[in-house]
Amino acid sequence: IYNLEETAARVSTSGFKKIYLDSGGFFVPSSIGEYVFSLKFANSNIFSEEVEVKDVPIISSLSPLETASSFPTEFTVKMSGSTNITKYSWNFGDSKTEVTTKNKATHTYNSTGKYNITIIATDSKQLSGSKTFEINVSSAKNLLKSRIDSMQQSVANIEAQIDDLSLFAQQSVNSV
Repeated sequence: IYNLEETAARVSTSGFKKIYLDSGGFFVPSSIGEYVFSLKFANSNIFSEEVEVKDVPIISSLSPLETASSFPTEFTVKMSGSTNITKYSWNFGDSKTEVTTKNKATHTYNSTGKYNITIIATDSKQLSGSKTFEINVSSAKNLLKSRIDSMQQSVANIEAQIDDLSLFAQQSVNSV
């Protein structure tokens, strides 16, 4: 037989730990301006801070995300938004950096492995946004095999989709 008791939850103030709020349903207002961010728990204000939402450059993607070692690769970053970017700062993750005025940079990795490329885009108002991408650098043989396998899978998927079409549509597609 066990004796069970119910006790109220306690929050310790010692041994602070980082709390990740990513999954907490927080969002950034879509309008530029000043806002007050408040975090409340049990009707008690835990944290309140004034924040300013600015129209900073937002990096949406980088390509390619795979390359071969010893092969000069042109990386291209895509931006979302309508900001006028004046410079791109590239950190290739192998102790090499570069600054460009275009959204492209060419780099050669000397060794295989995974690298983190960090790009910082700065606009004409000196506001900047950054993003880090993981790049897989493999041997040329392994990269080509991976790409050929991927293309073969794409062709197989297309063939399966064609097989689902009517006979007339199949003949039309196959004739092209």
